[in-house]
Amino acid sequence: MAFSPQDVSVVTRTPFRAIGMKIATSMQTAHEDCSTLWYKNFGPRMPEICSAYQQNESFGISFLTDAEKGTFDYWAAVAAPEAAPVLEGLASVAVPGGTFLELQVPSLEELAGAYTYLFSQWLPAHKEYKATCSAPCYELYKADFTQTGHIILYFPVEKA
Repeated sequence: MAFSPQDVSVVTRTPFRAIGMKIATSMQTAHEDCSTLWYKNFGPRMPEICSAYQQNESFGISFLTDAEKGTFDYWAAVAAPEAAPVLEGLASVAVPGGTFLELQVPSLEELAGAYTYLFSQWLPAHKEYKATCSAPCYELYKADFTQTGHIILYFPVEKA
């Protein structure tokens, strides 16, 4: 799919707390590492986790750790109230709010292309914004993800 400027919205997102599992990965190994996290580690626990936190949406959250090396911490997580206990084997992470580019992505196969489009085409064409590391990038997987494959990508930006 070719993305276009009309596919992107600038939105304000509120901060939230997420509970899940984290891995350290890189641009070179992310596909394999993130798949393993979702399908072998976090995924099998999803019914337990979603039930515990009364949540039916999940998030893939990426905190950049070294831009030059292309490394980042990636979380598979669900939102949870501040007072919710952390189940054994999981951890809590604070996700800051702020200004984000929002892009509807039709499938997992198009996720890398969506990130590439925002960073290498949309941002250079919209000089009033620049990427920021003050918040992570994250993907929202709605409850119907397994049926639709649809993802909502949030990419943090600030005024240039």
